[in-house]
Formats: sequence, C-alpha cells, structure tokens
Amino acid sequence: MDIQPHTRFSLAAVFLLIFLLLANAANGLYAGLLIQSSPVFQLASTLAFLWVLGWWIIDDDKIYGLTWVQSYGVFLYIISWIIIPIYLFRTRGSKAFLFLLLFAGIYLATYIFSVMIAVMINVLRNF
Repeated sequence: MDIQPHTRFSLAAVFLLIFLLLANAANGLYAGLLIQSSPVFQLASTLAFLWVLGWWIIDDDKIYGLTWVQSYGVFLYIISWIIIPIYLFRTRGSKAFLFLLLFAGIYLATYIFSVMIAVMINVLRNF
C-alpha cells in the first residue's frame, strides 16, 4: 500500500483540535473550582468527542485511501484509545509520535492552564 503524506489540515481536524481545547478547558475549570461536572456535560462531551473523532477518521480515510470498519461509532467508543495511535502510525509512519506528543501537550497544557485560572478565581472570590 502506497500512502502519500499530506500536510493540509481538514475541517474535521480543526474541529477536533478546537473541541479538545474547549472540552479540556471546561474539565480543568470544573476541577479547579472543585465542583462536579453535570451529567449532561459529561454525556454531551463524550458524544461530541466520538462524533468529531469519527468525522476526522472518515475524512482522513478519504485523504489516505484507507478503509477500516463499517460501524465507526461503536468501534470508536469501545477502543478509540487503541485505534487512534494504530491509525496514526499506519497513515503517518514515525510522524505519529509527533502527533501523539502534540495531542498530549495540548491536553496537559489546557488542563493545567484552566485549573490555574479556576484556582485564581477561587482565591479572588475568597479574598
């Protein structure tokens, strides 16, 4: 299988990045403010994550010409954290390490930043 590298970002990839930033910032604010996130938020963020992740994989499959499974929803819900690294290594080779490190960095940075903001809000509220 001859897979050619592509450098353009699809709309699905941009939405995935924006979703990860916003959802993780909200989770960090909930944690920093010491309040439990609502079940509606948890359900909505899980469903939105699966939707945007599935959209990105289907869109990326079109770019690279790969075909995986017929039911992406169940497949992603059950084993998404295993499938995504495999998919990245299959389509991008060794550059997958860069994508995974970028993902982990964005995840940690937004969470830490939003927790710090929430702690400052708590300090100012009690000051």
